Amino acid sequence: MKQPVHYMGVGIMRETSPCCNHCRFCSVGQKTFHNIPFDRYERIVERFLTWKAEKSLDNFLVSPIQMYTYATMPVKQLVRRFRLCELGGYTPLPLQMNGLIFMPEDQLRDCLLEKKEAGFTKISLSFAGMGNFHDTWVGRRGEYKFLLAIAKIAADIGLERLEKLFLTQSTIPQLEPLMDVLNDISGTVERQILPLVYFGWAKNLENERITQEMLEQLPEQISKYAMVENLKTEQQWIYLLRNGYQDESLNNKHLMLKLREDNIDKLEQESCDEIITGLKAKYDRVHTALPEMREMVGMYGESSNLRLYMLSELEKKWTERYLKDNPQINMADYLLG
Repeated sequence: MKQPVHYMGVGIMRETSPCCNHCRFCSVGQKTFHNIPFDRYERIVERFLTWKAEKSLDNFLVSPIQMYTYATMPVKQLVRRFRLCELGGYTPLPLQMNGLIFMPEDQLRDCLLEKKEAGFTKISLSFAGMGNFHDTWVGRRGEYKFLLAIAKIAADIGLERLEKLFLTQSTIPQLEPLMDVLNDISGTVERQILPLVYFGWAKNLENERITQEMLEQLPEQISKYAMVENLKTEQQWIYLLRNGYQDESLNNKHLMLKLREDNIDKLEQESCDEIITGLKAKYDRVHTALPEMREMVGMYGESSNLRLYMLSELEKKWTERYLKDNPQINMADYLLG
């Protein structure tokens, strides 16, 4: 019998902060923007937080999500967003600096100082590689140099850094010299080397995924930062699934409530129960219509594929292929979970 979905929480999303990059590995893909005033966004989040407390939903996460480069948000709004995160028991991610509009270093220093005063203690910088290689992958000339300037100013004013580097077939030769450059910048640093995730535009980069053989041949300087837990080849996952392997965590979903100009008036009139019930009903219909993972293996699994994935990525990859083949099932409803 097919297991029901376990809903872990809801993300309330406001898509108002532009990103100046056009990354070929962007996890979002095609961006959309909606003119949603912060006051209205804040009131909806507060209403859900009150609803959560009244219903004693301690394990149901209410996440205020700001897209895309929220380093551009006014400081007062950032402070208010921090308050929403604290009320919801949600730890804000480090301040993502990629895609920030270029500015002179004196303005950049003032910008980072403002963010520190707003409560941020750590910034996040993502690198595809060095120099022109990075700039080509993010679709903006000069961003590599700009990110290094941000890192140096952050170190000078006491902001920690989360450095994210990408682990792909093309980027592997870039990683060691890039880390040498970053190691010369002072400050407190957390570093992650991340494989591609099957989301957004990165779905078009399947040929860039590394194989098990490539992973085993990585130098120690790279492998010690590589976030590769739970990765297996598609071939290995198929073997496990065909032999009865099940992962119940695949049924854990977070609902997504996107605030748009064409739905916010209605959302402000509906109760939180009505909104959540409506989102669940839409996703449940999709879940009920989908085959079991073991069935999709036979439909879409590629036993010869030696590239590495998390099982959740293959679930997404196979499900989207099934939805494309079965357009009577609403893709938009699938994306709610």
